[in-house]
Amino acid sequence: MTFSSLSDIKFSDVVDIEKIKLLFHYFSDITNFKIAVYDLKTKKELLNVNECSICSNYYHKESQFCNHCRNVVQNSFDEEAEAGNVKTKTCENGLIAGSIPIVINGHHLANLCIGQVFLNPPDIAYHKKQAEKHGFNVDEYIKTIKQMPVINGIKFKNHLKFLYQMSMTITEIGISNLNSHKAKNELQKMRNELEAHVEERTQHLQNEIIQKKLVEIELIGARKQAENVSKTKADFLANMSHELRTPMTGVIGMADLLLDSDLSDMQQKQMKNLRSSAETLVNVLNDILDFSKIEAGKLELEEIDFSISETIKNTIKLLDIQVLEKNLQLSYSMPKNVPVYVKGDPTKIQQILFNLIGNAIKFTDKGEINIELAECFVKTDKDEVFLRFNIKDTGIGIKPDDKTRLFEAFAQGDVSTTRKFGGTGLGLAICSRLVQQMGGMIGVESIYGEGSTFWFTVVLRTGTSETKTVKQPHSEIAGQRQINILLAEDNETIQMVVMMKLESQGYKVTTVGNGLLALEMIKNNPTDFDIVFMDAQMPKMDGPTATRKIRKLSGIAGKIPIVVLTADAVVEHRASYMEAGFDKFLTKPIDWDEMYKTISEITNK
Repeated sequence: MTFSSLSDIKFSDVVDIEKIKLLFHYFSDITNFKIAVYDLKTKKELLNVNECSICSNYYHKESQFCNHCRNVVQNSFDEEAEAGNVKTKTCENGLIAGSIPIVINGHHLANLCIGQVFLNPPDIAYHKKQAEKHGFNVDEYIKTIKQMPVINGIKFKNHLKFLYQMSMTITEIGISNLNSHKAKNELQKMRNELEAHVEERTQHLQNEIIQKKLVEIELIGARKQAENVSKTKADFLANMSHELRTPMTGVIGMADLLLDSDLSDMQQKQMKNLRSSAETLVNVLNDILDFSKIEAGKLELEEIDFSISETIKNTIKLLDIQVLEKNLQLSYSMPKNVPVYVKGDPTKIQQILFNLIGNAIKFTDKGEINIELAECFVKTDKDEVFLRFNIKDTGIGIKPDDKTRLFEAFAQGDVSTTRKFGGTGLGLAICSRLVQQMGGMIGVESIYGEGSTFWFTVVLRTGTSETKTVKQPHSEIAGQRQINILLAEDNETIQMVVMMKLESQGYKVTTVGNGLLALEMIKNNPTDFDIVFMDAQMPKMDGPTATRKIRKLSGIAGKIPIVVLTADAVVEHRASYMEAGFDKFLTKPIDWDEMYKTISEITNK
């Protein structure tokens, strides 16, 4: 791709719309917002998610836009703008839309547009007059008006803020791609010059040297491009993880608090559905992060002793509710020669089983699901344990033509599968990569309409058992002193959830809103607290900075146990937190059992 000047660049030249479409679909599904991307060079709409039904069904009948939208798109959006300038417009119908310019190297290439929503409940009498004025069917028009999303101004601003961060990331990607195009053009220019030089020479040796130089230049350019793209992608995923995990922590935590309270059966069911939906969103985010790490070759496997039987049982326990809701029969079996303990990565094996069993439940409406550890071979001379798992269901089965694509990223049986059952299409791709890393294979046997059997193999090592003393939570040990906890967290909802959950276990909790206040509390009252839970990203002073400063304090204050509690779930970042002086790493949304276990381990040392 070449440009005669920077003014010739179109947004679609530097940003791949298909690669950002999935993210916008997730955001639109969560917020019910319309999201559109307009290329100002071509005057075309490049992406449109969840189109506004009022505009599309009524005011766009005879042209692409109504007068308001045309003015917004062609006038306001064409104005010279600087990156970070957010515009909002409210039309005569009371619908508000927002525009965020995307400016790359000083050129305003496109606008990220969102809307349209009501900030206040619509005036039905006014809209009846509008329908009559334009000759619309009044009942249908009012029905459509009532279906439009209504959101308060604060939430609208928060969504705009998140979209602004997304636009900045898209801008960085565009700049990176533009620089990559420039580098390619420069590389081509250098290639042409070198080839011309080669033509002037007749000696074979000189020709060889020049060719080697060309390869060297290409490798350097490719390496720099790959490093830039990898860094941009990693930064974007880390930011997306943090921005989604923080509110999800509040949602799941509040659901847990309500589930612990006195609710009716119907309310219990509704709260469980709410929590399940939030966990599904977190699982989607985890799939994206896992797949990104696998693709980058950064996923590392643990090698610890564990019970394969307990791993299967724990996985089934996590899916018990889904099995009961669909009234399915679920069983598992394993041969007698399976070692009690093996050595490997139990978390990754549980992830594979959870995905395959979860899919079996999802695609089975009646009948049974059988989890079978079908084969076990122990090679004592090589210290290896070969295992084969079968997950068999009586579900809908798979069409023969769809089998070959099942383990590809973002692939599902057909489009109707995504609409009916949901999912990102990453689960089986991740399972395939994990199985390969563990020296195994994965496959499927299926008869369409009768059911499927997914199987996979792994190669582990023989393990040994270790007798461990399980300690009670400190708050439950009779005669022990009160455990005092300091919580540093800037999000008030998460503050309240953590405090109430910990106090329900008998702990005393003191909360502060940033790292600076936590530092002052420890400095002035070093003996008042037994453990500190510290958020990573906070105003005034973040968690790692506060922890480094606490570790420099003299005496008992500098040795207080500190646990980072963060929405940053990128595994590669854990080392930097531990280097800051944290004793343990916990992620949001919070696993309460893991938090209680951490408190017990630290305070019982």
